[in-house]
Formats: sequence, C-alpha cells, structure tokens
Amino acid sequence: MTFKDSSWLMSSVVAAQPHFINQPEDMTIFWGYGLYTEAIGDYVKKPMKDCTGQELLNEYLHHLHISEERIAELMKTVVNVIPCYMPYVDASLSPANTATGLR
Repeated sequence: MTFKDSSWLMSSVVAAQPHFINQPEDMTIFWGYGLYTEAIGDYVKKPMKDCTGQELLNEYLHHLHISEERIAELMKTVVNVIPCYMPYVDASLSPANTATGLR
C-alpha cells in the first residue's frame, strides 16, 4: 500500500504471516519504506533518512489517519521499528539503467 500524499512516498507491505520461522503468533511483521528519503515528513518534520524507528512509525500511523490519542497508546506498546537505509535498492529503476536495458 502506498500513501500517495506522503512527501516520502511511504509504502508498506504486510506479507503472509508468519513471515519468519518460529515467529510468535501474537507478532505481526511488515515492511515499510519510502522513495524520497531527503524530503521532510508530513507529520514528523525531518527527512526520512534522519528519523528514528519511533518517528517512522509515528509518520506511518498518521498517514493511516489514526487519532493522536490512539497513536499515543500504540507508542506505549511493544513495537519494534528497525530503520534500514538502502540507498541503492531502487537503482535498477533509475533512468540510466532503464535506458541501457537493465531491469
């Protein structure tokens, strides 16, 4: 799912669960990412690449239109967000590679 109004063009994927072998039944794993990591967030006023896991989750929950009160409650629960910067993950989609036929 992509948040088309996100300045980061934030997206998320919830794969079939369990995602990992021996993943606890009460745990859900999903991936979130953004295409424009230099842009300032819509709710967290920082570039995505400079955000903590909690800030990334905060931005994500706001794009889901979850209320401030509910976000505050969720932030008190056990949620683990691990930021990972992968600057070349979309390199195969760049105009230079597309022009040369690499896909």
